[in-house]
Amino acid sequence: MKKLLMLGLILVLLSACVVIEEAEKPAEVVKKETPVQVEQPVEEVKEVEKVVVVKKKEPSAYIAENLEIPIKYWYYNTDTGFGATVYGDKRASMWDEVSKKHMICYWSPKSKDIYILYSEISEDGLMNVRNLSEDLTPGVQTDYLAYVRKEVSMKNYPESPVDWMVKFKNDIPVRVETNTEVLKVENRYVTSDLKLHYKLNDEVYILKFDSHNKVPVVVERTRNGVVLERKKYYYDTQEYDLSTLRNSDITPDRVEMPSRIVVLTPDEAKEYEKMDYWRYPDHYNPLIVIDQVIKVFEGKYTN
Repeated sequence: MKKLLMLGLILVLLSACVVIEEAEKPAEVVKKETPVQVEQPVEEVKEVEKVVVVKKKEPSAYIAENLEIPIKYWYYNTDTGFGATVYGDKRASMWDEVSKKHMICYWSPKSKDIYILYSEISEDGLMNVRNLSEDLTPGVQTDYLAYVRKEVSMKNYPESPVDWMVKFKNDIPVRVETNTEVLKVENRYVTSDLKLHYKLNDEVYILKFDSHNKVPVVVERTRNGVVLERKKYYYDTQEYDLSTLRNSDITPDRVEMPSRIVVLTPDEAKEYEKMDYWRYPDHYNPLIVIDQVIKVFEGKYTN
């Protein structure tokens, strides 16, 4: 009994001395699950090719779309020797062999009337073919420029280089050439870098342009590749004045008829011709000149 009490006392003492440490609760391990990434198949990115669509140029009215049509100029046909000063629709023509002093005729492609120079005539001479009593000024002697009015069809009037441009302005050429060529026009050489071919019925007209002035100075009418007719021109944007021997600008007054003129009828011209007192040896017969001008406008004149 005594031993049991001693043993109990020892146990009490031991329990007082021993500190029982509560074991720490182990930390909870949180397992993070990484989501499984499913790799998608990578599409190959192809570079988009740039497709350049080249549109074929549609045929066009070449002259109307690319060239400027002059309204004032001077031209001279080297085949007939007949030329004109042009301002708008009016024209005054020269023929150096006949007169270097006066225009030989005034005309317009839009009118059938042309006024052809007859001669310088005096008032006294005119009185022999016409009654001038109402026009006379006492004591004043007057000289006139006499013209004869003629009517022509204008179907074959002497075309200028610009007239060919107007003719084919809205047409589509069957062929366009841009190779450089040197053209000989009488005693001049002209560089051309544009040739337009136009089909008209069964014929082809070839317009060969002066590369500087951009007007056709050679025009060929062909059939099956054979040249049937060829026209050559001098052309300028200024006019050579025979009185000053200089180039001058073309103004509207150059194509207006002189103020002091008389217009003879064909019968009056023939009657005046019979007098024969006025003519110098180097003068041309005015009736022959009138006939030659008419032939030019009818396309029948040959130089």
